[in-house]
Amino acid sequence: MSGSWLSTASVFKITAALLYRNIGWKLLALLLGTLVWIAVYREPEMAAVVAAPVQFKNSPTDLDIGSEIVESVDLEARGPAGLLRNLSERRVAVVVDFSDVKNPGERTFTITTGTSVFPVAWNSSGSSRHNFVFVSSAGRSGA
Repeated sequence: MSGSWLSTASVFKITAALLYRNIGWKLLALLLGTLVWIAVYREPEMAAVVAAPVQFKNSPTDLDIGSEIVESVDLEARGPAGLLRNLSERRVAVVVDFSDVKNPGERTFTITTGTSVFPVAWNSSGSSRHNFVFVSSAGRSGA
């Protein structure tokens, strides 16, 4: 076999033609992409503290919470300034799942990034622990 059906010179010509076709639009797209990247990259990372309401799910029907109920917790969110700027207007919540509670007694729940609901991907730092005392509903109704 003496060679391929395309010579090196013809491959170079085809590549050059594709590279330089619409060169103005390609350079403009590259410039705009670079400007957007610089604008996002240069945005400083900030931290904001948000008071997030605590929501409870899977509460046992035969048990009541006998301790003080935590209504809100402070979350520290970190991220680009543009995302954190309107943080107070967005819906942020903490969900505590009581599905493992079967009997009366004291339980400790840890609030972490996994239990926090953010509308956008933010990094939440730290965790907090909250104790809840569960009592039988029948025992409280007689008091």
